[in-house]
Amino acid sequence: MSTYSPSSRESIRHRRKMNKRRLRAEQAARTQRLSSEVAALQGDIRHLQKHLLSVEKQTSSAPAVAVPIARFCETFNHLPTVAESISFTPLVATVQDEA
Repeated sequence: MSTYSPSSRESIRHRRKMNKRRLRAEQAARTQRLSSEVAALQGDIRHLQKHLLSVEKQTSSAPAVAVPIARFCETFNHLPTVAESISFTPLVATVQDEA
């Protein structure tokens, strides 16, 4: 037998349900914020790559500078996107199926 009265058990269930809802909302907001940051970073990377390529074109007569810039751009092209490297951990993993 449970030591809690039926109204206490209902109150506990309700509190757990509200906690789950709050945690899901926080996770959704966090995911949205991180997605926006990822998009901004990817835009910055593209801008920097274009800038480096334009610098490379301007300095094509100086191979000592052009080769490192080309390698730098090549390195960026082989990196996974920021979105692929972020893994989200569920915030509600410890309170599964309690409602």
